[in-house]
This record gives sequence, C-alpha cells and structure tokens, in this order.
Amino acid sequence: MTKLSCYVVSCSTNKDGCCCRPKIIVNGDHAQTCTDTCCSSYSYESEAVVNAISFPEPNISVEIDCDACDCLHNKSHRCTARSIEINCHNCGGTECAAFKKARN
Repeated sequence: MTKLSCYVVSCSTNKDGCCCRPKIIVNGDHAQTCTDTCCSSYSYESEAVVNAISFPEPNISVEIDCDACDCLHNKSHRCTARSIEINCHNCGGTECAAFKKARN
C-alpha cells in the first residue's frame, strides 16, 4: 500500500498529517498536472463527529483508488506510488502532489 501524508487540515479524517480512512479515491480523469486532481474522500470538519466514530485512528498505509488515468503511478485505477501527499489546492480544494503525467 501507499504511504499517505495529508496536509489538508480542514478534512475531518486528517489526524496529525495522516488520513484515518482505510481507503481514499483520487479524482482527475482528465488531469494534466497535480492541480487537476483532488481527493474525493475529503470531508469538511463539520462532518467530524461521524468520521471520528467511523475512522478513529490514523492510517499510514492507505489503499488509493485513482481515476487520474494519465498518471504514471496509476495501474488499473490503483496508485502504485510508494508515497504521496494530499495538499490543499489554493485553500479551496485538494490535490495529489504525486501526480506525474505519463509519457504517451
């Protein structure tokens, strides 16, 4: 599994820079750069009560489904990178900083 570091502090499943979910989904089916991707598993802090019960502990190795088909790390819609970072994109969304455009 991929080691995930999450720097989106407004996400209710972020705890100490780690995601507490067992699995996330990265969207970006037409992505050309990392800013074209996003973590669709993001949930705003207002959902914290529900997520704290469902996902109480940080999960360092997370299964990552990936819809960024043109990413070098995407193999059959799974992320194969050793590690990735989910960052805040212009403080209005999220992005996968590990996105690398595959050569055609």
